[in-house]
Amino acid sequence: MDDMMNIGWRDLSQKFPNVRLVSTRDRQATTVVAIPIDQKNSARPSIWAHELEGKPDIETASRLFPNVVLQTDGQFYLPVSVGTTPEELLRAGARFGASLARMDRCQLDLRKFQSEQAANSDFCWFVRGVVLGRYSQTLDGRNDDAFSLDIICDVENAETGEWQTVLHGIHGELLMRDLVNMPPNILTPGHFARICKSLEAIGLDVEILDKATLEEEGFGCLLAVAQGSTEPPFVAILSHRGGGAEPPTVLAGKGVCFDSGGLSLKPAEGMMSMKTDMAGAAAVVGAICTMALTKAKKNVVAIVGLTENMPGGSAVRPGDVVQAHDGRLVEVLNTDYEGRLVLADIMSFARDRYAPSSIVSIGTLTGGVIMALGGAYAGAFSNSERLLQLAVETGSRAAEPVWPLPVNERFDGELASDVADLRNIGRTRGAAASVCARFLQGFVEPVPWLHFDIAGVTSVTDQSTIPGKGANGFGARLFCELITSGL
Repeated sequence: MDDMMNIGWRDLSQKFPNVRLVSTRDRQATTVVAIPIDQKNSARPSIWAHELEGKPDIETASRLFPNVVLQTDGQFYLPVSVGTTPEELLRAGARFGASLARMDRCQLDLRKFQSEQAANSDFCWFVRGVVLGRYSQTLDGRNDDAFSLDIICDVENAETGEWQTVLHGIHGELLMRDLVNMPPNILTPGHFARICKSLEAIGLDVEILDKATLEEEGFGCLLAVAQGSTEPPFVAILSHRGGGAEPPTVLAGKGVCFDSGGLSLKPAEGMMSMKTDMAGAAAVVGAICTMALTKAKKNVVAIVGLTENMPGGSAVRPGDVVQAHDGRLVEVLNTDYEGRLVLADIMSFARDRYAPSSIVSIGTLTGGVIMALGGAYAGAFSNSERLLQLAVETGSRAAEPVWPLPVNERFDGELASDVADLRNIGRTRGAAASVCARFLQGFVEPVPWLHFDIAGVTSVTDQSTIPGKGANGFGARLFCELITSGL
C-alpha cells in the first residue's frame, strides 16, 4: 500500500510535459508543420493524412482542404485557424494532441506561427492545447514520461515570459487533473495533505492542520462532515509570498475526497463520480503551484478542507446542530449538502487569520447549477459587481467560461432555521445554487468575494474545450488569470 501512495502525481521538475524549444528539424522524427489560416473553425481533422503528389502549394491546399492533415515530402501539414478566440485555438491544439496518443516523439513546426500571420499568444494557446490534449491518466502515471514534444520555432523570440508562463500553467493544470482522476482509496484526505506538503519543494510554504488542531480552532462544521469516516480530516494551507507587504488573495477549495452523501445517502449511480468532489481543492492547489513556478509578484494563500462524507454509527445526523468556526449554529438537515459546511469553516478561518484583500471559493456544490448551466459554464457569484464582471471577462479570456448568478438577501428566508442561526439546505428546491452561495457569503463578509460552483464542468463532456476522459482541469487556469488580472 505504501507503493500505491506514490501513484498519480508528477515530479514537476522532471516529468511530463517533456517539451523543448528547438530551432532545427530532426529528420528522423515525425514532423508536423502547422499552417496558420484565417478560415474559422478549420482545425478539426476529419482525415489524419492525405498524400499529395509533387510539390503543391501547401498553404493553398490547406485552405482548399481545411479539415485534412496533408502529407507530402515526408512531413504532415496541419491547418490551424488563427486570429480566433483562445478557446478555439486551445481546442484545435487539443484535438491534434489527442491524435499523438500513441507517439513517443513528435516535432511540431510552429515557425509560421511566428510570422506576421499569427500572434505570439496564438502560438502559446495552440501549444497549450497540444500538451493538454495528449494527457491521459494511468495509475502508475508513467505513460506520458516517454513522450517528447519538440517545438520547432525561432527560439530566441519564443523564450519569453509568456511562453514560460504557459509551461508552468500546464504543470498546474496537469497536477489538478491527476488529483481529480485518482481513485478515492488512494487519494484519501491524508494522502492529499501529503501531496500538498510535498509542494514545499517548489517554494511554497505549507501548513497542515490535523484533527486535533481543527478541534482547537473550532472547525465544527468540517469536523461534523468528517465524523462518519474512518479517515481523519485535514486542512492544508499553501502560501506563496511574492507581493511584499500587501494582503493576500485567499483561494478556498472544497476537498471532499469521496462523497457518499452521508446518512442522506446518494443513490448508487449518483455515487459513481463522487471521487471528483474534491475538484475545487485540486483547482486551488494547481493554481498556487503555477503561482510558485512563475514566481508571481502576488501574495496568495490556498486553503483546502480535506475530508470524506460517509455514513456510519458516528456520522452527523439530519437534525444535528453544529457550531461553525465563526461561532454561529448551523442546523444540518441534509448531510449531502456538506460542501458548504467545509467551505464555511475554512473561509471564516482564512478571513480572520489573513485579513485578505479578497477571497475566492470554488467547489462542486449543487445539482442546481447543472440544471441551470449544464456543462457549458461554471456558476459565478459575488458580493462585488467589479469582481463578478472581472470573473466573466477572465473566464472568456482563459477559455474557462463562467456565467453570473444572483446572491443577495432575497434568499435569506430559504436559510432560516427554527432552532439555529441558519440551516444548511433551502426550505424549497428552487435556486439551489444561489441559496448555497448565500449560505457561504455570511462566512466571508465584509471581504470582497468570488465564488464558483463547478459541479457541471469538472469532468470532460461534449461541451468541454479539452477532449478525452476524466477531469478537464477547470479552475486552475481561471484562478491564475484572475490573480494576474488585478483580483
